[in-house]
Amino acid sequence: MKINNHKLFPTLVLEFSSFLSMQECEEILQIIEKNKHWLKKHNSVTKGKSSHSLQCFLSETNQTSLKKKILEAAKLYAQTGGYEIREKMDNSWFNIEEKESHLIKHSHPLSILSGALYLNINEKSSSLYFFNPNSYALQNTMSKESSEYGYEWVKFTPNLGTLYIFPSWLVHGTDTNKMKERIVLSCNII
Repeated sequence: MKINNHKLFPTLVLEFSSFLSMQECEEILQIIEKNKHWLKKHNSVTKGKSSHSLQCFLSETNQTSLKKKILEAAKLYAQTGGYEIREKMDNSWFNIEEKESHLIKHSHPLSILSGALYLNINEKSSSLYFFNPNSYALQNTMSKESSEYGYEWVKFTPNLGTLYIFPSWLVHGTDTNKMKERIVLSCNII
């Protein structure tokens, strides 16, 4: 008897470790500090603020080299995952989460790929969670334990300067942040 193992409907998340150096993160943090007037309450961030809007923060602050670098990472994702993108950053923004905050489960409609770049985090920072999009797997009450075929979520513990690229439809969020100011730059790509 021959048995074939078929893994159906996998979801690609690319992690670019050390995407930015500590010095590059610090330079972007200084630009964010000068532009905190963009911050406002946003319904996806509890006890924190976001500069989320239809504008592209990286374009508005003339961060063309970082924008280009992120688009190159998105292009690699698209090639690896078989996506077709126009290689255009639709918008970008930064979130600042205070202590005891979290990012509510959400996705990014009207874009193809999304990115999260970790600029100010430490060991007390909240982790990034991606949630299983297959609702039928989650209804299976007969599972003995979580496995790659029936897990509810996958947790990532980012490092400073790490970039994650993922499909915009993939629901994600965080657990509770325990540090003073967790700062993440996010973007949408079409």
